[in-house]
Amino acid sequence: MRLIIKRFLVAKIISFLLLFILTGFFFSCNKQADDKRLQITIWYPFGGLTGQFFNKLIDEYESAHPQIDIKPVYTGGYAVTARKVITGIVSGIFPEGGIIPAAPLFTGRTGNYRIQDYLNSPQGLNQDDFYPVLWEFNKFKNKICSLPFANSTPVLFYNKDLLKKAGLNPDQPPETWRQLKTMAKKITESSNNEGNKNVWGVAISNQDWILKSMIIQNGGQIIDSTGKKPMFNSDKAVEVLEFWRNLIEEKLTPPAMHTRARAQFFGGRAAFLLVTSGMVNTSIKTADFEFGVAFVPKFNPDNQYCVTVGGVSLALFPSNPKKEQAAWDFFRWLLSKEIVSRWAVQTGYIPIRKSALESEIIQDLFLKNPQYKAGFEQIAYAQTYQHFWQMGGMDEYLRKAIEQVELNAASPKQALDEAAQSLLKDIQEE
Repeated sequence: MRLIIKRFLVAKIISFLLLFILTGFFFSCNKQADDKRLQITIWYPFGGLTGQFFNKLIDEYESAHPQIDIKPVYTGGYAVTARKVITGIVSGIFPEGGIIPAAPLFTGRTGNYRIQDYLNSPQGLNQDDFYPVLWEFNKFKNKICSLPFANSTPVLFYNKDLLKKAGLNPDQPPETWRQLKTMAKKITESSNNEGNKNVWGVAISNQDWILKSMIIQNGGQIIDSTGKKPMFNSDKAVEVLEFWRNLIEEKLTPPAMHTRARAQFFGGRAAFLLVTSGMVNTSIKTADFEFGVAFVPKFNPDNQYCVTVGGVSLALFPSNPKKEQAAWDFFRWLLSKEIVSRWAVQTGYIPIRKSALESEIIQDLFLKNPQYKAGFEQIAYAQTYQHFWQMGGMDEYLRKAIEQVELNAASPKQALDEAAQSLLKDIQEE
């Protein structure tokens, strides 16, 4: 009898669970059927306050477009996001769109130029209102295959208190690298007593990015027009790295400590900091001393001023026509003058439209926080080089070359030649 009752109870429980599961399933199906919104997935690499603001923008867009349901997926930082896209290339599984580092390598290189069709349509964008370098940054083999969005330039931070202490004008930052060296030397001499190293002249973050800017400033190139031949070991480039070595020799910058560059500066232990303009936003809120931000110094004063540009782009991945159009419409909204201006103010990324730079919201920002001005205005002088598949490897080789020189393990020419040979081997093996 007990066995029969036990079996009866088990059967009832199983029936109840099945009913619960099936009811949930049909409820879910009915819910999907009732929700007529078109869902699109967007990958994004921003954490912290920037990620929160991006999600806020999505909420705003959905409120104004109730027929669209945007599913934002945080994919980690830039490097992690790139790896996820590579996995997508292998598996064929992509979102409808994404904010992607080195986007042309994951769109144009795979034959995805759909963005051009939308750009050239009646619902396209006024390309003339964007800085030309940003279209170059989003090309593969001279064809646009992604859209500018979250871009930055390197800038020079300077500690006004340390400049004052050394008898320097805190409102006149160096305009050339040689001026920077002179000022850095004076600051370290006035700050350090009895041979104790208390303050460095300059700390350098994103060292490979800074080196590439300096090489271009000196009239050199990074890669040839075919994307097949490294050019960063030319005489112009060697001259730059020799200057860099001299900063080490004169104890004006610490060797092989680039990951600590930001901490050194904001800890009051470096007078100057070379870093991305994206740091301005956070630094204003956290720094406990007065600092200024200036253009990256010119390496060769006889050449036209320039810096390199960095950041992430909007990528459109193939899907069905309705979802593809929905992703494009969202991108076009993100790139409107109003949103571009608000994005710049909230995140510190540069305003990528000329009209946005001139907008009231940006000009008010300059009055309240002039530290933004250099990074935002520098984009007009930025340059870039074409994307090629081995770009990530190149940056690693350049970081290694810099470290070898800083630790006196190789001469500038030896280090750059070795880096160029390593990159060339990678290119030839593709």
